[in-house]
Amino acid sequence: DPAYHHAMSQVERSDLDDKTVVEEYRKGYMLKDRTIRPSLVAVSKKTKPEDKLSNEDE
Repeated sequence: DPAYHHAMSQVERSDLDDKTVVEEYRKGYMLKDRTIRPSLVAVSKKTKPEDKLSNEDE
């Protein structure tokens, strides 16, 4: 959530959904319902499956 986290980097992961927090670089702070300092985090990026060429036609 951009209100609570600031994404510093993306990590390609096939086992996680997009924009899942993978690592926290700096802890964030809240006071009641207000964000004082957002967390600095690394988020996942879904890897795209590579196109595999079939050699059956050759």
